Amino acid sequence: MREHMDIARDKLLDGAAAFHGHLGPYLVLGLRSGLVAVEVLGRDPFGMSAIVETAPSPPRLCFIDGVQFATGCTMGKGNIKMSSGKAISATYVKGKKALRVSVRSSVLEELNGRPLGGQIEKLALDLADRSSDELFEVDYGEPSKFQMHTQPKTLTRLVGS
Repeated sequence: MREHMDIARDKLLDGAAAFHGHLGPYLVLGLRSGLVAVEVLGRDPFGMSAIVETAPSPPRLCFIDGVQFATGCTMGKGNIKMSSGKAISATYVKGKKALRVSVRSSVLEELNGRPLGGQIEKLALDLADRSSDELFEVDYGEPSKFQMHTQPKTLTRLVGS
């Protein structure tokens, strides 16, 4: 059973790395964040939207590619937006359900304290193997709870525009 989970994990990481261009820790954090949202809300690339809060430059910006790959929310469909901030989090909305997945400050401190250099892939794999509870704080509620100022479009809004 563990072997099958490792194969599935490796395929997922390979796909995300191919999408993004390489495997790095912020990509993995975005991927894992998106997978938490998919587990809770279900995968719906047209009905789900996401707002990602992060610094507007790499490597933290790489988080967005992980979210896009995991959820199917994309810049092209307009159902993912970025909000500049010091923290790294994503708020996911599907219908009347929402959740915010925030990278734990202890994880960010760990990343900030390490020179990424040649250790980037090793660190990414380490993060991929950690539990979601170790990586994230998750908060659930209705979309209004999260006071989202930038509202991404879902496909139904795009069609009606």
